[in-house]
Amino acid sequence: HLRDTEESFMGRFHTILAMDEPKLFPIDPDRWADERQYLRADAEHALRAFRRRREESLGLLRGLAAEAWNRGAIHPVKGRMTVREFVTLMAWHDDNHLDQLKRALEGRA
Repeated sequence: HLRDTEESFMGRFHTILAMDEPKLFPIDPDRWADERQYLRADAEHALRAFRRRREESLGLLRGLAAEAWNRGAIHPVKGRMTVREFVTLMAWHDDNHLDQLKRALEGRA
């Protein structure tokens, strides 16, 4: 899920940077889980793929000019969002899953 979400964020960044105020399509994480058979996936491979995707995202973001951070798109649920706001959403998404993992490891899932 994290790898696929990272790919989605990267695609959205490219779209926002290439177009003026594009309308974004909704994502369907449940469909991803089914189509990509998460329960059968190799966790080590998925983690390596996520790391590669995250490094690509960070590389893109590090290279952005100041004005690019304010470029935006129309999110299907949240309305207009800037690149900066998408990065905040990425961080929240990571923290949310880290919290879920911590609770699971503590037996509180």
